Amino acid sequence: MPDESKTVFISYRRHLSSYIARAVFQDLSAHGFDVFMDVESIDAGTFDTIILNQIAARVHFIVILTTGSLEPTSSPSDWFWREIDYAIALQRNIIPILANGFHFDEIKSFLTGNLKQLPRYNAITLHHDYFEEAMERLRSRFLKRPMRGDLRTTSPTEWPHVLHKVAKVIGEPAPTMAELTAEEHYSQAIVEYRKEDYHAALEYCNKAIALNPSYVMAYSLRGAVYDALGNWEQALADCTTAIQLAPQYTEAYINRGVTYDHLGDHPHALENYAIALRLDPNHAQAYYYRGLVYDHEGKVDQAIADYTEAIRLRPDYALAYQKRGELYHRQGQYDRAADDLRRARELDAQD
Repeated sequence: MPDESKTVFISYRRHLSSYIARAVFQDLSAHGFDVFMDVESIDAGTFDTIILNQIAARVHFIVILTTGSLEPTSSPSDWFWREIDYAIALQRNIIPILANGFHFDEIKSFLTGNLKQLPRYNAITLHHDYFEEAMERLRSRFLKRPMRGDLRTTSPTEWPHVLHKVAKVIGEPAPTMAELTAEEHYSQAIVEYRKEDYHAALEYCNKAIALNPSYVMAYSLRGAVYDALGNWEQALADCTTAIQLAPQYTEAYINRGVTYDHLGDHPHALENYAIALRLDPNHAQAYYYRGLVYDHEGKVDQAIADYTEAIRLRPDYALAYQKRGELYHRQGQYDRAADDLRRARELDAQD
């Protein structure tokens, strides 16, 4: 029988902190902890139940936080948020790991429901240069705390699936220092991109790719940066590289679609959004950007339909309300326009 006090679930945002998560998993496993984390995309149905049951079956819940991890997403079924919410509800021993310069102050306004409690938990700050020291503190102090809820036993029918997922993590190579450093540069690139300091963002993307030439997310982000700088040829090249490396990476199709739209190539833009929506039918941002293309083509009804779907999937989507309100105004539907624009301003008071 495994020691229940050494059972751990690791939750993380895959496209932001996969290398850190793997490093934490391997360290804890090497020190005798029974650790579960999923390196595959969440499957609907059976596998989502297994994931939640593993949270219920383990005492400790480690959540890895980096820039962007907790911000509102484009999907209504955000598994990262759902995992954290469930762990808090079950009164697990919650341990936030703050990596790559993450600060709660930047995201407190986004948190809802149980997630509002997350900043209250004692957290560990993790820098890859001091990884061993942080892991020592994690094992000797944070993983000694008890939980208050009850543990659930993993059913015999679920064990093969659990073992398969654990084997997938064990079978992956240990993250190198270059990969961990690249992930840190990538996090900083996101910070600079959101500050609209595109030259700084480009510099950090370049550093990340130089250290990890197969870094899919860094290519996709650099494509968005080049797009913001008006270098559309390079933007298309980087997004295409990301797609070649990971054909299932939705964000790269969306970023490439945005650049095609800026070039006035609406057919290719729509083609990329269609692929993105096949990969993730609940991606609000893909509907929003496709709505922009329809708007640019003068297809007002189709644009309104896409903005409406984006709002249905993500009710806090201020830009979608704004764009739909503008189209309602253009159609002479002034009451609807006023409602949408008022809602957009409520959601984004600084606009």
